[in-house]
Amino acid sequence: MVGFTSPKSDNYALTKTKLGRLVPDLVHLCEDQPPTAHQALLSLINLSGDDSTVAHLDTLDLLTKAGRELVTPTCPFADLYCMLLANLSKHESVATKLLTISTPPPAALRADGADPSTPAPLLDQFCDVFVRGMDKQYNEDADFNFLASVFANLTAFREGRDFFLGQSTEDLADAPITKLKVFADHPNLVRRTGVLSTIKNCCFESSRHAALLDEDGMNLLPYILLPLCGPEEFDEDDMDGMPDDLQLLPADKAREESATLRVLLVEILVLLTATRQGREYLRARKVYPVIRTLHLWESNEDVAVAIDRLVQMLMRDEAPVTAAANSDDEISEV
Repeated sequence: MVGFTSPKSDNYALTKTKLGRLVPDLVHLCEDQPPTAHQALLSLINLSGDDSTVAHLDTLDLLTKAGRELVTPTCPFADLYCMLLANLSKHESVATKLLTISTPPPAALRADGADPSTPAPLLDQFCDVFVRGMDKQYNEDADFNFLASVFANLTAFREGRDFFLGQSTEDLADAPITKLKVFADHPNLVRRTGVLSTIKNCCFESSRHAALLDEDGMNLLPYILLPLCGPEEFDEDDMDGMPDDLQLLPADKAREESATLRVLLVEILVLLTATRQGREYLRARKVYPVIRTLHLWESNEDVAVAIDRLVQMLMRDEAPVTAAANSDDEISEV
């Protein structure tokens, strides 16, 4: 069946005419013996990559089942469920459902003494297994890297950004995004791409920039700057105010190897200059020397263009502080 569900198949057009019956059967087969379940799940992943078939997969039952299986530490197909949700969560209707689903977590995710029947938000459970499951530490058959793509998709929508940034201004250090920032330079490309995309999406909320930069809270800046740093040394004036993590880097320190992700990292910094408070903070933390050194090293034109935009924002003259000028700028300023 896997071959018939591939958009490249000669029989795909015929397959699409039978989705109303086919999808429920495939979902049911996901509970069959492992070889059959594996093939059924691969078929669903194939179908989920086609925008025109998503309506048949966008059901609360399927999303809840996928979520429960994904967080089960003994599920042999957890990574495949991550891929399925990574495809489906690009669609707002799916994202909205994922942000509202709650299910009783498995014992491995429950607090000691917690009632096993008490539901918890599925997204909280996803964040936990994403962190704990790195390098197959939670499930020996899964590393959950594709969950980063799910997070990136969810934060394309306001409700998703609200979840990852936390619902209140208290306990900023406990916001879900703080669990993700440490993977900004993770060796796995899928994981760090998804994490950086999630962070960038969250940075469109200019009213939360102060919280994102708060050194006693989310403290985002060092995690964005570090992948842009190489082994070059800075003089004392440049290091004065620079985050501690960026000072005295080892001689073998390597920059982010992907030019696409270097663009993404610089674009995050550009977004953080949308408010005067953000610009002044980035200046005080000596972002410019880091970017200047990056520019001398950089050979990719797209990265250079992004750097130029950032430098213009950092070097711009500021108007005298007034009640109006001191308020948050619109993100469209970027």
